Amino acid sequence: VKINPIDIAITEYEQKLTVMLAGGDTTDVLTMKNIQSYIGYAEKQQLEDVSDMVTAEKNESMVEAVSALEMADGKYYASPYRSDFWVLYYNKKLFDDAGIAYPESLTWEQYTEAAKKLSKNDQQNFGTYTHVWRSLVQGMYSAETDNSLVTGSYDFLAPHYKTMLELHDAGAMMPFGTAKSTKTTYASQFETEKAAMMPMGTWYMATLTKAVSEGKTNVDWGIAPLPQVKSNGSVTSMGLPTSFAVNKNSKNK
Repeated sequence: VKINPIDIAITEYEQKLTVMLAGGDTTDVLTMKNIQSYIGYAEKQQLEDVSDMVTAEKNESMVEAVSALEMADGKYYASPYRSDFWVLYYNKKLFDDAGIAYPESLTWEQYTEAAKKLSKNDQQNFGTYTHVWRSLVQGMYSAETDNSLVTGSYDFLAPHYKTMLELHDAGAMMPFGTAKSTKTTYASQFETEKAAMMPMGTWYMATLTKAVSEGKTNVDWGIAPLPQVKSNGSVTSMGLPTSFAVNKNSKNK
């Protein structure tokens, strides 16, 4: 079997894949990078039904990841190969230089204050970096407060938006507009030590470890739980599966 991988920049992936499928592309295996896109492709009947394979291989370690891919018709159109959750990455050297203890168990208020202290207020070096994904604000906070994004009432998000705006106004975080317009990558911000903290998924650990071992970055990093709404000893994160799907137009199903 000859495999021809197609590499697409992460910032262009969803748009590129959507255009490919709409144009009848016959690429065999497609990576479903998030649940939202997966649902869209499945509802447009652009993916092959792989229910028999998925249910046959369903196991205890991936049962939640598999369940997340079940569509309203009870079928599965992708199979998970990885399941991740979110943590807080931090730069040990920048914390040491600022004389701040490593973030072991922070509330959002403590996280905000730490980010302010870690910032240099030069619009280049920030206390934290929040990537442009919806999940980093809406998904994270809805999980921690046990609220749903499909109820139609979003008042519960107001405190978290105020937190993000406070970080922005204090110069402790790259402005959303800047990150969006310049297509900033989260890896570049953290690995060039422009951000002292960064909420990101566990999938980044392998990439970061490799970058350090290859000498591409000297960042001395650690991880901690995500900041929490309340400091009560419990930690809530959010998780999601990354999966592979078979293109409905594949000639090698």
